[in-house]
Amino acid sequence: MDWSEVPQITVASMVMMYWTCVMAMVARSWSKFRVSSGSIPKTGLEKRMWIIWVPTIVAWNLLAWNSTNIITGKLMTRGTGVLANLWFVILYLAAIAACFAFLTTTRCWFGMGRNWSMAVTPKKETQLITDGVFSNVRHPIYALSLMLMVSTMVVIANWMMLAVGIIHCSLLVLKAWNEERYLTEAHGSQYEEYRLKTNRFIPFRAMWKLCTTKR
Repeated sequence: MDWSEVPQITVASMVMMYWTCVMAMVARSWSKFRVSSGSIPKTGLEKRMWIIWVPTIVAWNLLAWNSTNIITGKLMTRGTGVLANLWFVILYLAAIAACFAFLTTTRCWFGMGRNWSMAVTPKKETQLITDGVFSNVRHPIYALSLMLMVSTMVVIANWMMLAVGIIHCSLLVLKAWNEERYLTEAHGSQYEEYRLKTNRFIPFRAMWKLCTTKR
């Protein structure tokens, strides 16, 4: 195996394992907790989102395995040694980021227990989780999914993957906004207080607090 193939194989494996685990989580919700997994959306907005999202996820998996990185190809054919080496470092860093995103996501999934759901489920009783990773970021799973997608877009740098990435990231942002609206209605002032103390995807407040804390 060529060392240049390692980042793509790594990222493609992480993407495949990610969505395989999502399906396992769906089965776990039904078998262990006897609650809805949200795999079949109940709200009108998410039903429309699923129509776009499902084929996007399928394309993500297929492109991760079968596409060619046009940037790598150009650097290899033109023989630009320094740029090629730098690009390979970037590819390997993207592969490491993909592994981190997947492994950290599994912690979040299992940490949510019966509260985990793929979509808003209005009739499902849930507990507001504000500890652990959730103490600094309201949507750590979505943030990590964004990281996994960006890693894929770097390793599979072509126009098709770019289009899939833009669609996926846009839908994630829309879904986060929709869930926050629902959680505000479901948990009222408790969620509003939590929202004011945290960031949506990146823990800017926690980072600023860490940087400004006197030692």
